[in-house]
This record gives sequence, C-alpha cells and structure tokens, in this order.
Amino acid sequence: MSFLTKVNAYRRKCTRALTLFLMKSQERPLPQKEVLHVLVVRPNHRLGNQLLLTPLLQELEHLFPTCEITLLTRGGLSGILFSGFSNVKHFIQLPKKPFDALFLYLKTWFKLYRKSYDLVLNVDGNSSSGRIATRIVKAPVKLYGETKTDPNIQDSELPLHLGQRPVALLRSYLKSVGFRQESRAIPYLHLPLSESQQNQGFASLQNLVSNPSKTLVLFTYATGRKLLPKSWWQEMYAELKTAFPDYSILELLPNERVSQLDFCCPTYYSDSVHEIAALLQHTQLFVGTDSGIMHLASASGVPTLGLFSVSSTAKYAPYGKNQKGINILTTTPFEIVGEMHQLLVRSKGETIGQLG
Repeated sequence: MSFLTKVNAYRRKCTRALTLFLMKSQERPLPQKEVLHVLVVRPNHRLGNQLLLTPLLQELEHLFPTCEITLLTRGGLSGILFSGFSNVKHFIQLPKKPFDALFLYLKTWFKLYRKSYDLVLNVDGNSSSGRIATRIVKAPVKLYGETKTDPNIQDSELPLHLGQRPVALLRSYLKSVGFRQESRAIPYLHLPLSESQQNQGFASLQNLVSNPSKTLVLFTYATGRKLLPKSWWQEMYAELKTAFPDYSILELLPNERVSQLDFCCPTYYSDSVHEIAALLQHTQLFVGTDSGIMHLASASGVPTLGLFSVSSTAKYAPYGKNQKGINILTTTPFEIVGEMHQLLVRSKGETIGQLG
C-alpha cells in the first residue's frame, strides 16, 4: 500500500469518527406541518448518480404532496435535470471542482450552515461530505444514509441498489415513528418530459432511421476500465444485424463524439438530457455500457440492458420495468442477444396486454 493510499485511508477514518461523534445528539420527531421542507443531500456531479435520486423524489412527492424539496448536489446539472419535478423548488450546487472555485465552494457551505429544514436525507452513507453536510444543517430529523448511525433500522432491511436504498431507508424510519407502512413498490427511475419534448423526440427519431417503430439503440462509450474494445462491439454489432434484421440500429454518441463502431450505423448526439430521453422513449430497446446515459435510458422508460464489467449490478443495474444489468465478463455476445430478445418479448407482451 502506497504512502498516499495510507494517508487517504487515515483521512477517511478520521472523518468518519468525527461524523459519528457529532451525530450523538437526539433527533426530534418529524414536524407535523402543511409544507414540509426537505433537503436531499447528494454532493455528486455525475448524471447517473443524480438520476438515481428520482425514485426518492417520487416517494417524497407521494408521501408529502405539498413538500418543498431542496437538492444539494455538485455541478450545474441538477437545476436542468430535475426541472420537471414540481416539488423540487431549490438547488444548492457545490462547484464541480472545488479548488478552481474555492471562494464559491466555501460560500456554499456557509450558506448551507445557515439554512434549516424539517427533514434531511443523505442519499449515500459512504459519502463523507454528504454526512458532514447532513450534520451541519439545522433540522429536527436527519437520516445519514447508513444503518450504523440511523436508529431502529437494520442493514438487512435495505436493498443494495442505490435507486431503491434511500427510499427503503426513509420508509423504515417513518415506520419506526408510527407512519403507515408503505406496501407499494419502490418507484422506478423516471424523468418527466413535456408533451412537446416527447413529440420532438419522435420527430428526431423519424429523421434518423428508416424504421422508427423498430429501433435498437446502442451506447458504446464508457470511461476507464468500463470501455469495451472496438473488436468486442464489432462482434456484437454483427450478432445484432443477424438476430434483428428488421430493426434499425442507432448509435448514441457521448460528448466526446467517438464511436466504438467507427460510425457504421446512424448516430445521434445531443447535449440536452431531455432531448436524449425524449428520443429514447420512442425506441424499443437500449443496450449500453454502465454509464449515466444507461441510467438516462432507464429513466426514459425504454427497455434497457446494461453491460457491466467493473461496477456492481446489485447497486447500479438499470432500475425500471423490463430492464436488466448483466456481467459481460461471463456472458457471450450470443447470450446478450438472447437477453435482448427476452426484454423485447416481455415489453411487447405488456403492450399487447394493455391494448387488449
């Protein structure tokens, strides 16, 4: 273990010990108010991690219809991303790179210290900055996102998936203080779109492919070790053309505008998350690497197959109807095609059932 690794490990241990010490104060019951002011803490700038908040936002809107939600995030994406959630009223956004905007970073923390809320929810219990932010905010009820600090909650009661876990944590707390236990399923990832956005998404799809009613979307890009080689994607593409001869195949491009398929099929790029989601909503299946775009596809409601090689599927798999994450290190392209067929059959069966 390198010296720097040891220093970082020691720093995390000290931060955790300080947080646990500060969290000894007794919390008060949740206030009975017409408008409940809620702070959701997720100081992370990544698209996928922010989209994983959407089940919790839906849960809060269901439980407390008049609540006003403030989001603590990092970077400037959240104000755009969550514009369709009517109960999300305010945003506190830490700079994406704190040392490039140190004054703004410190000012934001000071602003947070002066605020008060009725309920604070830290989404990721492993985030030291999230736990500290939860601690310094004034609120009678705080959930730190981990069972070691949140009373009356057992870790075995909570799912691993980061879209489900905060909702289950909130439900466990509310049950422990006398609220009616929720029996409905935890909401899926969801990104609200206006009718005009949906119509524009379909128009964009029509301009890109010859068969918009049968379109498969691929996202071949990823960062770091998640990036699959071109040879893998080219083999996958050959399998898809054989297995789905009557489907159009569309590749969704990342900000880098690169293609692991060397642009051998129609491509689409947009810097608007809502435009991408609106287009995906009208397609039949999305297949892509573990990424924020995969979670955006999941939130759009399209059947989604996530390809994992590094991250945990238990924590980060696509979370929605007819959606699944698979480990490609133990799955062949032929088997992946089989998984795609199953998702398509299930989604078509549900559509036929709804029409009938």
